[in-house]
Amino acid sequence: MLNLEAILDEFSSSTLAKAHQIRHDKKIIACESDGERITGKVRGSYGETYEQTIEIIRDNDEDISIDGECTCPVGYNC
Repeated sequence: MLNLEAILDEFSSSTLAKAHQIRHDKKIIACESDGERITGKVRGSYGETYEQTIEIIRDNDEDISIDGECTCPVGYNC
């Protein structure tokens, strides 16, 4: 089972704040997870749609890393 705290520790406070704002502004179009991978779509600032694939990689029982690909201008771990 993945530990939410360990996942949140992988992101900066500014990234988490942006994620909360996206959720608050109801810009999440779709989101699915199979327990190890999350796929989703969000609406950008000017109405464009971006697609994400986020993989949570377990290095061992405690350590994880995040590998996120996105069609937004940032492109990786945004």
